Amino acid sequence: MPTNDHNPLSERDTLLVVDDEPRICKHIARLLEKSFDSVRTATSQSEAEQVLGEARVTHLICDYNLGDDSPLGTELISEWRGRFPSIGLAVLFTASAGFHISTLPGVDRVFFKPGDIPEMIAMFSGRE
Repeated sequence: MPTNDHNPLSERDTLLVVDDEPRICKHIARLLEKSFDSVRTATSQSEAEQVLGEARVTHLICDYNLGDDSPLGTELISEWRGRFPSIGLAVLFTASAGFHISTLPGVDRVFFKPGDIPEMIAMFSGRE
């Protein structure tokens, strides 16, 4: 009996990219669109939470600094993983050169932009 693999409620691999710079969201989404059933983007905490409430997000890339009015990405990842258990892999993406914390609650990996983009893309594409 055929199955409906494109039912939005049963998507297996949905990536959410959260960054306050829309061009970065679009760039990463474009690079990873073939590696996921769905790629969604958000440029703020509220947009991200709307997506998390609508879709079963399994993978998350979150910017460390989403702007002055938003909690840090480390806090958001920890909170979202508690509220949305479908998130299986969550990484932090930062341009902060002084960022050297190796263990962060809820964060699986830290990547630096722009230098680590190829490594991050390889990891999410299953080539690492």
